[in-house]
Amino acid sequence: MPKTIAISSEEVRQALSEPLKLIVDVVKATLEETPAELSADLVDRGIVLAGGGCLLRGVPELISKDGAPRDPGRRPLDLRRDGLRPLSGRA
Repeated sequence: MPKTIAISSEEVRQALSEPLKLIVDVVKATLEETPAELSADLVDRGIVLAGGGCLLRGVPELISKDGAPRDPGRRPLDLRRDGLRPLSGRA
């Protein structure tokens, strides 16, 4: 039977620390392999983060602490869907 339990923000932070570290490592590795002209644009303009994960407190700062500024976007929950729309053949 489902039940409700209370967890603290610290417990959530601990549970997400390893997956977030992996995400940050992949972002860093990708940026290291990015051509110089694109890297310069990312440093100047930043990275737009999409999806619910970027709304977690501290995630944008974690991603940007070693490089490009980040922008969670105006509607981060819609960005992923809107970005994929051209690929779906629907306008």
